Amino acid sequence: MVILSAFRRILIVIMMCCGIIASVSEGQDTVYDVPGTIAYIGTDYNIATFDLRAGQVSVLTDDASRTRRYQWPTWANDGRLAYFCCDPSGGQPFTQIFISDDGLSSGDLRHVAPNTVFNHASWSPRHCDASDDCRDLAVLLSIIDRNTLSVDIIRDGDDDAGPVRVGLGAPFYYSWSPDGGRLLTQRDVRRLDVFDLASGSSEQLPYAPGFFPAPHWSPVDDRLLVGVLNDGATDLAIIANEQVRVLRSTLRGELSFNWSPSGDYVAYRTVDNDSASDLIVIDAVTGELVTQTDDSAFAFFWSPDSRLLAYVTIATPPGTFNIAHTPASSDLIQRVQEDGLRWSVLDVATGQTRNYGSFIPTADMIYLLLYFNQFAQSHSIWSPDSSHIVFGEVLAEGRRTVSILDTTRRDAVPFAIADGLVGVWSYR
Repeated sequence: MVILSAFRRILIVIMMCCGIIASVSEGQDTVYDVPGTIAYIGTDYNIATFDLRAGQVSVLTDDASRTRRYQWPTWANDGRLAYFCCDPSGGQPFTQIFISDDGLSSGDLRHVAPNTVFNHASWSPRHCDASDDCRDLAVLLSIIDRNTLSVDIIRDGDDDAGPVRVGLGAPFYYSWSPDGGRLLTQRDVRRLDVFDLASGSSEQLPYAPGFFPAPHWSPVDDRLLVGVLNDGATDLAIIANEQVRVLRSTLRGELSFNWSPSGDYVAYRTVDNDSASDLIVIDAVTGELVTQTDDSAFAFFWSPDSRLLAYVTIATPPGTFNIAHTPASSDLIQRVQEDGLRWSVLDVATGQTRNYGSFIPTADMIYLLLYFNQFAQSHSIWSPDSSHIVFGEVLAEGRRTVSILDTTRRDAVPFAIADGLVGVWSYR
């Protein structure tokens, strides 16, 4: 996840150059009738959580500094929360992994990985076989002296279990099986593997990966969603029972996709010559078109109930400009500086889209958007009831906030719930 395509590099420039003023309503002292808890990184780099219905803020860390910055709170679906930090001394870097049992109290230090830099983490969706207290956490680390990435499994709730290495590679993407016992991986842009935690071994799949970042194991069964190389292009395909079923063939450019949580739909888009396609939703069995947008999507995220897709695009007046049909250039960057980014929400059943106001993402939000293929499987921007999204934005005066947006209202504007860099919603 540290190697950027040309499109990602241009997107970084675009987002860092934006200067649009976002419309935000203040709501820090408000109790919201929205379920779930938001974990966020404050502007002081500490970790806190906010239970919106209770109006309760829990501070999990208070020792952050300019050289000790906590990163990426990561919820498990049972309510435990992992977060990560770096070397506090400023010497040789290492990664510290903390886990809070409930997301309300400070986490315990569970593991230290020397000579590494943290990139991403994802909880297994199920408990370990050992006990209901046992849960596995996959962690993606940069190994400094080897110029590569590793995925390691950290077992929480079993003090006798040490870390298990899944493998090495760069880039390295991964996806949990719904039973929590296996990982589907794509690494080195050369191989697809299934890693079995019980045996500690990997089986390489006999298919050459196409041009895509993160694979996605079906959230409900054993179907594997991947891109398969086909004559210089990519087939969007499902692997099941040792057979390949192609949903869409010979897609050009880099392909990004995600299962709906129900397993019924697949959403995808392509990026070719640094321009993004429409967001397309197809039936996961037949491959038939369900719906699609009429504007390009940089990043997209399924709602928990599989009815909606929140996606980010360039905020432009209808009919005046579309990045999907415009080459990357100084004119494009100038237009983005004027218009900013925009959230839109697609209703899959009706095909209707609601467009919302412009916003400027924080640096952490930019990272999430760049690698949304991986983050969409591990970090929820959606509230558990599929009504609100959470994101980090920069306001006109330079203030960085964690904001929420009510997607049930067409005229909604964001509410800033805290000063912060990025927020992640719990799954319950």
